Parts: sequence; C-alpha cells; structure tokens
Amino acid sequence: MPEISVIVPVYNSGKYLKRCIESILAQSFKDFELILVDDGSTDSSSEICDEYQSKYNRIKVYHQKNQGVSSARNRGIKNANGNWITFIDSDDYVNERLLDTLFESQKKYCCEFVLTGQKKINGRDCQKREYPDLFLKREDFGVIFDKNLMRFQKAPWAKLFKTDILKSNSILFDEKIHAGEDALFVYTYLLKIRSLSFTPGCGYIYDLHQGSLTTLGIASFDEEMHGFIKFRAVVEKLMSNIQTSSTYPMEYLTYWQERVIASIYSNEFKTRKERITKLKGVDTHLLKKWKRNSSWKEYFLNKMLISHLYYLYDLLMTLKR
Repeated sequence: MPEISVIVPVYNSGKYLKRCIESILAQSFKDFELILVDDGSTDSSSEICDEYQSKYNRIKVYHQKNQGVSSARNRGIKNANGNWITFIDSDDYVNERLLDTLFESQKKYCCEFVLTGQKKINGRDCQKREYPDLFLKREDFGVIFDKNLMRFQKAPWAKLFKTDILKSNSILFDEKIHAGEDALFVYTYLLKIRSLSFTPGCGYIYDLHQGSLTTLGIASFDEEMHGFIKFRAVVEKLMSNIQTSSTYPMEYLTYWQERVIASIYSNEFKTRKERITKLKGVDTHLLKKWKRNSSWKEYFLNKMLISHLYYLYDLLMTLKR
C-alpha cells in the first residue's frame, strides 16, 4: 500500500500533461501512486496517459466519458489505495519536494490535514502565497479565518487529506456544482478533522492560462441554488463549531447568494414574472447582514433587493444586460 495517492484529473491538457506527470515522477518522496483519470479527452491526453502507464508500475489510468473535473476527482478517490491523498491539476506542475514537504509536516505534528503554499503564474507574472509553520487543534481552527490563512487557497491541491476520513465520511466533490465545488469539499473536510498543519514552501505551481481547468462561469439557476444551499449548510455548521471574529466565511456565502441572483439574469428566464418569482426567494437577510466589498452600483442594487423593490431591480438589471 503506497503512503500517498496523487490524483490528477485530465481533460484536453495534452499541451501541459507531460510536464505535470514528469514533475510528479521526479518527487524526492517515492512512496506514492499516481492516478490519472482521463475525463473523455479529445486531444492527445488519453494517449499520453496510456503511454506513461505502460512505462511505470506506480501509474494507474482510468478513462471515462466526459463528466467534469469533480467526477474525475471522485473516481480517483474511490480507487485510491494510499493512506493519504493529494490532488494536482493536469495543467499545473510541482517541484520535487512537494510530497516530502506535505508528508514531513504530517509526521511532525501527527495531524489529519496539511496545507502548503503555491506559486501562481499568469504569463510573466508570478505570485507566491506561502504559509507559516503552524499546527492547530480543532478548538483553534478559528485562527484559519482570523488570519486569512485559507482565504486565497480553497482549492484541493497543495494539500494532504487522510484517505480514511474521506471514505468513512463519504466526502466527495459535488458533481452538480461547477464552480466552488473545491471550497465545499475542503470546508466539509474541515468539519471532520481534529487537527491540521500549515507548512512553509511554494511547491505547487498553479499555471493560470487560457483553457485552464479553473472556471467560475455562472451555471443554471438550479445548479447555483443547489450550490448555495449545500455551502450554507456547511458554513453555518462550521461557524457554530469554531470561535472566530472573522466574517469571511459568511461573506463568502454571500458571494454564493450573489451567484444565484446572477443566474436569474443569464437568459434562462425570459419573462419578468419568472425572474421576480425567483428574486422573492432570495435570502435578503443574508445580503443585509454580510456586506462584501463591492462597487456603489452593486451596493445600490442589493439595497433594492433588501427593500423588496423587485420590479425596479428587475428593470435595472434587464437594462444593464
């Protein structure tokens, strides 16, 4: 049984896939398996996966029809044999010390979750986001939000998850959500653990380029509402279990509420009656209590919703489109 299962969802990343795989094979930490889940790629990705599988016993490849990154990650989880799981996107890459960095921190603190930093590359621009060396027990998890330690890195990569906790609690990525499913996964995992550590280093290189796996496009109203309901349940439970002065988790929930509102105006609902019916279901109490930084126009529009001026709001939104 390998110590770590490295799960890589693959979809039409032939241009970057070899770079990703080679960076994983070059790890100084050797006790790992590499799981490549080809999510119905139509470029050279499938052939590249099979090529590497034929050369390396530690590599397992699964092919499936295109169902999205969450489905691919879930298939990886279900087939993981390692004691620990980490995720890497196929268009990103890692330095040779990433797995060592994560595993050494886990051994040092005997914790159930490890997080490390990243380099974000966008063309010639490179931003580093690095953590201090920090261990937290469950009663101190509020520090995560008090110090904004996860504000900019809610993705599943650059982290080490305990396989038994994921599987025994049926923690999977929600395949009905196409934006924010990674944050939902990480926050759900936080609810089930007793300790975690942050470790220095920027071993994960997040390559932000056109065609990247990351997307924040607005989905259908039903999908956005599903995501909001799921995330609200997790955030409210999390906030009731930790002590923090930070309002960020609730502000982030407001962001989800705003996605629901935006979906109403994504051309799905053609009549004013349909749109206003949906607007009346918006939790305006949430918008009123937790204010995110926004432009004066957005602030003014939210004020209309809070005041239940639905017809005026709808008029302005349709003029805005």
